Amino acid sequence: MAGSPPPNRPPGRVLWGGAGYGIPTDRPWAVTFTNPYAGAPLGVPLHPTQLYECASDLVLFAALWTLGRRPAAPGRLFLVFLLGSALSRLALEPVKGDVIPITGTVTFGEALGLVVVLGVAAQRARRKWCEVGP
Repeated sequence: MAGSPPPNRPPGRVLWGGAGYGIPTDRPWAVTFTNPYAGAPLGVPLHPTQLYECASDLVLFAALWTLGRRPAAPGRLFLVFLLGSALSRLALEPVKGDVIPITGTVTFGEALGLVVVLGVAAQRARRKWCEVGP
């Protein structure tokens, strides 16, 4: 299906072994890395951002699968994929521990997510304006 996350993307998020690790937390579902090759802080309870991203990808896949079964305008599923991925990035970036801010506290992922959300909104507004006319 065009526009859906590849089926191997969610399991890959879990199996990355430390890439994209979270910030420290005291939540009961925190993960603690013990393998020195993981690339994450060792012995510190962290947000399981890989699991969060996996869940987000599965929800997005289910939404796209459901929407893909209905007739839609060309490119609509792709826009939903872009919007879902961007919103996921904006929601998860604050709990990721391996991000580097590009300006102040804004990370590249947040900036890119915001650009995509604004781009999709502009495209939808333009499309509605073109349908109604000036």
